[in-house]
Amino acid sequence: MKNFIIRTVTGALFVAALIGGILYGKLSFGILFFAITILSVNEFCSLIRQYKKVTFSNLLAICGGAYLFVAFFMASHLKDVNILQIVAPYTAVLIYAFI
Repeated sequence: MKNFIIRTVTGALFVAALIGGILYGKLSFGILFFAITILSVNEFCSLIRQYKKVTFSNLLAICGGAYLFVAFFMASHLKDVNILQIVAPYTAVLIYAFI
C-alpha cells in the first residue's frame, strides 16, 4: 500500500509539472520536454545495455536525441527553415552510431 501512495504522489507531481510547463510558456515547455527527452533516451540506453551483445554509446544517443528535440523545437518556432538542415546532422549521428 505504501508503494501505491508513493507512486500516486509522484504521478500527481509529474502531471502538475507537465501542466505547469505547458501553460507557462514556450520556453518552459521546451526546457521540460528537453529534460524528458534526455531522461527517456538515457532509460532506453540502460534497457539496451542489459542485452549483453549490444554495445551502445550512451552519450552519443543522448546528444542525438537532445539535438533532434532542439532542432525540431527551434524549427517549429522559426520561419523559413529547411528540413534538410535539421535532418542532415542527425542522420550523420545515426550513421556513426550504426558503424
